[in-house]
Amino acid sequence: MRALQQWDRERGFVPPVSEDPLADLYVCWNKKAIYLGLYAQDVTEDACYKDKIVRRSDRAEWIVALSGSTNSVRSRLGAGLEPIVDEPAVRLLNISGINGNFRNISCLELPAKLFRKDRFKAGDVIEFASTFFTHCRAYQVEWKGKFTLRAR
Repeated sequence: MRALQQWDRERGFVPPVSEDPLADLYVCWNKKAIYLGLYAQDVTEDACYKDKIVRRSDRAEWIVALSGSTNSVRSRLGAGLEPIVDEPAVRLLNISGINGNFRNISCLELPAKLFRKDRFKAGDVIEFASTFFTHCRAYQVEWKGKFTLRAR
């Protein structure tokens, strides 16, 4: 229950563009990085698998497209397994479960260099789009926009 507890979830809330979202996205920053926090419902049951092993391709997927970049950061998470991210400069933490534990809580650390900046400061504008697909792509939630970084 401590994940995202210290985040200013009111100021950092990113409104979804999807109707009836089953996930929330939050953003915060420091001079070195942008942090995205994801709190989602993600139903995963190992009974659906003969060997009780959830395949990588079936796990939840979180995609973040950054302004100024031609590539998206793609990650696989959930099912109580170790998270996987395709961009070495990005750090991803994930708390998830399986068989009745539906919470999927993740945090991405996106270094300033991915936004083609040396550092961030108050007043900087960042732009990104994010999509979260639940287990087996059963459901998706999307966010996108331009955001002005504010001082505390």
